[in-house]
Amino acid sequence: MSLSSEQRPEFCTPGYYRNRVRIVRSDRFPRTARSAGNAPASMPAGIRARLRALASPRADAGSVGAVAHRFLLTLFFLLTTSVELFRVHHADALYAEDGKNFVGDWLTRPSIWLLFSPYDGYQQFIPRVVSALAVMTSGVASWGTAVTVLSCATVGGICTMILLLGRDVVSFWPARFLLALIPVFCPLAGFEAVGNSNNLHWYLTYLMLWILLGRPRSRAGQWLLTFAALAATLTETQCVAFAPLVWWVWRQDRRRPSETLSRIGILGGWACGALVQGITYMAEPGRDRGGRFDSWWRAVKGYVVEAVSTDFYPTGRRLPPMVQSYGFWFAVIVGLLILGAAVAASRLGPPAVRAAAVTAVWVSVLSWFVSYYINTHRRFTVVFADPFHRSVPAARWGTAAAMLLAAVIPLAVDSLIRRRPRWRMVGSGLLLTVALTLIATSLAGQLHADRRRSWSGAVARGAGECRAHPITNIKIAINPDTWFVTMPCSRLLS
Repeated sequence: MSLSSEQRPEFCTPGYYRNRVRIVRSDRFPRTARSAGNAPASMPAGIRARLRALASPRADAGSVGAVAHRFLLTLFFLLTTSVELFRVHHADALYAEDGKNFVGDWLTRPSIWLLFSPYDGYQQFIPRVVSALAVMTSGVASWGTAVTVLSCATVGGICTMILLLGRDVVSFWPARFLLALIPVFCPLAGFEAVGNSNNLHWYLTYLMLWILLGRPRSRAGQWLLTFAALAATLTETQCVAFAPLVWWVWRQDRRRPSETLSRIGILGGWACGALVQGITYMAEPGRDRGGRFDSWWRAVKGYVVEAVSTDFYPTGRRLPPMVQSYGFWFAVIVGLLILGAAVAASRLGPPAVRAAAVTAVWVSVLSWFVSYYINTHRRFTVVFADPFHRSVPAARWGTAAAMLLAAVIPLAVDSLIRRRPRWRMVGSGLLLTVALTLIATSLAGQLHADRRRSWSGAVARGAGECRAHPITNIKIAINPDTWFVTMPCSRLLS
C-alpha cells in the first residue's frame, strides 16, 4: 500500500538526507570564510564572535583577524629589512650615484621638481625620494647610514607587498613566502644592488609583475597600487616590457566589469609612467643612444651564466674558474630545469599563474639583452673574455633577470599542488631546498660592492679641511674610487 505525501514520515522525503548532510557539514566543519562567519547558533557567543572576526578581518578595522594580519605583515617587513641590512657589509657609506648625483643634486639645486629630473636619460623617482628623505631627516654625517637604511627598508616594503599581492596568484602559502623572499635572498643582488637607492630599480622590476596581477580589496588599496605602479615605472624604464601582461590583464578584466573598475587605475599608472619614461629618453640632450652587440653568442652566454646560474651556483670569483674549467654545461642544466618549471606552470596552472610564468621568463630575457645592448660594457664579457676580465665577479645587470627566473620555481610548485593536493609535503620540501640554496649561494659567493670608505669619517676630514683653509666647496670622496660629492663648507660646518 502506497502512502500519500502527507502520510510519509519526514525521513522518507527525497531532500531529507541531502539537507541533513549539508547542515552537519556546515555546523561541524566550516570550510570557508563564509561558513566560519555563520557559526551555528548552538555554539557559545564568544566563540561565534571570534570565528566571525577571523573569517572577515576587513569588516572591522579593530577585529582580531585584522590586527593579527597587520602584525604579521609588520613582522615580515622588519624581518626582510633586517636581512637586507645584514647583507650590507658597511652601512655608513654612500655608493656611486647615491652620493654624487642624488644627494649632491639636493645640495646644489633643491626643488620639488628635482623628483622628476632625469639622470642619464631616465626618470629616477624612488632614488630621488630616498635621497631627499635622507638629507631632510638626518645630519650630514649620517647621510650614508640613512640612505642605506631607507634603501633596505624599501626592499623590505617590496617583499611585503609581494607577499600580500601574491594571494591573488598563488594559493600555496609556502610558494607565496618564497616569492616574497627572493629579493632579499637573490645572490647577484649582493654585488651592487644591496644597500643603495640607485639599484632599487631591479627590485621594482620584480615587483611590477605582482602589482599588475594583484587585485585591490579597497579604495585605499587601489590608490596605493596605482601610485606603486606609477612610481615603479618612473624609476625603471624596463617596466615597459610588461606591456603584453598589461594587455592580457585588460582583456581578462573586460569580462568582469567590477575587476576593470578596480584595476583600471593600476594599468593607468603603468601607462603614464611608461609614457613619461619614453618622452624623457627621447628628449634627453646628449644621450648616447647608440648600442651594439659585440657578439650575440657572448650575450647568450652572459645570460646563461649571470641570470640563470647565479641563483644556484657559488658566485663571486669562484664562478669564472668554474666556467673556464667545466664550460657552460652546469649553467645549461640549470637553465633547462627552470625552462621545464616554466612549461609546467604555463600548462598546469590557472590563467594568472600561466601569465606570471610566461611574463617572468619574457621580461628576464629582455632585461638582460636590453641592458647588454644599451650599456655595451666590457664587464658583460665577464667569464669568457681576456684573462684580466676573468677575475671580474659578475655584472649587476642580471639582477632582475635572476629574480624573475627564480620565481618560476614557486609558480610551478603551486601549479602542481593545485592538481595534486596530496603532494603538499613534497612541494614544501622542494621550496625549502630552493630557499636554502639561495641563502647558501649568497653566503658562499661573498658578492658585495666596494663600501670600505666611511661617509662619516670622510665628512669629518672634509670639515677639518674647511676649517684649515679658506675654501667654499670641498670634494668628499665616496665609494667606489674616483667618485665624490661636492659639499659646501658652510653645510659641513653648520
